[in-house]
Amino acid sequence: MTREHSRLSEQEDSLRESCEALLGQVPDLVHLSLIMDGEHRFSVDRENSAEIRARLAAEAAVHAFLQIHEALQVARTGALIRLLLHTSRGALLAYTVPGRGHLIGFSFGTRRAEIDEADRALSDLASTARELAMLTLQNPGGWLTPSPDEPIEPPRTEPVITGIVDERVLEACEASVNEVLQYVLYLGTGGRVFAVDHFDLFEPTTDGSTSPGRRRRVYRSLADDLQTDLRELRRRVSPVLGRAAHTAVLDVEHGAVLVRWLPGERQLMGVTVHQEQVHTAERMFAELGDRLVGLS
Repeated sequence: MTREHSRLSEQEDSLRESCEALLGQVPDLVHLSLIMDGEHRFSVDRENSAEIRARLAAEAAVHAFLQIHEALQVARTGALIRLLLHTSRGALLAYTVPGRGHLIGFSFGTRRAEIDEADRALSDLASTARELAMLTLQNPGGWLTPSPDEPIEPPRTEPVITGIVDERVLEACEASVNEVLQYVLYLGTGGRVFAVDHFDLFEPTTDGSTSPGRRRRVYRSLADDLQTDLRELRRRVSPVLGRAAHTAVLDVEHGAVLVRWLPGERQLMGVTVHQEQVHTAERMFAELGDRLVGLS
């Protein structure tokens, strides 16, 4: 079912047709909305019973998207271009499109491969929209870049560890940080907060904005700054997906910030600064999060 909220432009009508086709091609994709400059332009639904809840959640997602975009600017990694919120029953998928627009989707896929299928399809659609508008491609999710077949070599230098270490989880965090996933921050209980990073692998820019020390300070502060917006987004999306989100992916033009909520009011944050390897970093971060779930 398609609902148009006002007369569509030629570009919007083309996106609507593509969205209708995607719902027929991607089995677990159940809702798509296009919101331009805060105005709901159209929505396409597979499940009519969830239509109103999905539309309201899509509008809330755009508001959160814009707030999170502002918070991320301190890291100087470019615009927020893609946002994913994973639950055990599905995912919210959000992408920027030309004209101050956002394409919002809901998938009821429960396996990573199912979410990846919807994510790749919507990332391609967002990239096509930018190409038609003669804008530079942003490579959301890193899907436009083939993943390397060769295994990732461990770094030749030791990681930098800062904060009050929780020995139970330190080994897993150290093993997960490499040239793809360069930073992991663990927010535990009892004051145990520490970070592991390989930011020293990169040459800083001449103005110092990407120096290892600045990056460590910025991402530690960012973990606190994102709390309110992510908490509100999880609350607004849970009625559609039926569960609270366990993972957020904040994909920017030069990498991604990844967040995982763990049992016992613990939290994990990861960072990659390589856009072409975002989906590889997501996989590594998910594996680390799964390992830490049992370490309460």
